[in-house]
Amino acid sequence: MDKKKLLVTDKEMKFIGVSRKHKSMKEAQKAALDMCESDGSSNCEIIETVINQCLAISISPEANKLAYSFNANMQLSIDDSLRKCKHQYQGCKTVFSDCFND
Repeated sequence: MDKKKLLVTDKEMKFIGVSRKHKSMKEAQKAALDMCESDGSSNCEIIETVINQCLAISISPEANKLAYSFNANMQLSIDDSLRKCKHQYQGCKTVFSDCFND
């Protein structure tokens, strides 16, 4: 993610990348960085790396901020990301959820 350029709206999320199902952690991290950089950033950085977890991302378009959560259970990751977002921002909604299990 490029924390300085992060853009979240009702229609898009930019300057963020995720990846899955790569042979190595290094390949997965490179793929996520490439996805983030494809939006035109040269300041993307790895925020977190996990194995066999579900990820949920909730956004506040009003604040241009996001909150995320990893958990082995999809619903728990969604609930937690939404709770984190609503704790700090208004107008939060979950826009991404997926399980990255092998």
